[in-house]
Amino acid sequence: MAQLTVFNPDYSCADVILISDSLRDELRRIFNILQVEEFNLFLLKKIKRRVLAKASRESFSINIEKLKTIASDSLNWFDELLDVISRIEKLPNRDCLTICLSE
Repeated sequence: MAQLTVFNPDYSCADVILISDSLRDELRRIFNILQVEEFNLFLLKKIKRRVLAKASRESFSINIEKLKTIASDSLNWFDELLDVISRIEKLPNRDCLTICLSE
């Protein structure tokens, strides 16, 4: 298990979210490509959009629920990513939060 630590703009802790090893590995892979250590809600949503866009190209569908099902069936971490995004969206100052991945 790993965790995402969500920090407020003043660097106080806003939330700690435990995540699976599979989501951690995928985030780490993406962050290594982008060469980032900290990220935000915008980047998580961008990952979600890219996964859905890929599912759309593969299924020739634009139905968002169908695309989510395809992504969930294909990627064991996708539902968890959606849960993380949803949880962060409920926090105050959600667009100004910084997120760090740690073991």
